[in-house]
Amino acid sequence: LKNLATHEDNTPLGVSTQEKLLMDQGKIYIIDEFDNKKRAKVGLPSLPEMAEEAKRLLKQRQK
Repeated sequence: LKNLATHEDNTPLGVSTQEKLLMDQGKIYIIDEFDNKKRAKVGLPSLPEMAEEAKRLLKQRQK
């Protein structure tokens, strides 16, 4: 049902808000140097500032 609703542009407000953030900024929330330092302390790789792949996938979905 969720997929059908999405195909008919009937998504919950939170989902459409997150989609807009991804399109505008390339991510849902800002990752800064502090976040990447915390990730490094637990052995995780740093995250890029812009997620171009996410933007590309969303553009494909909108077509």
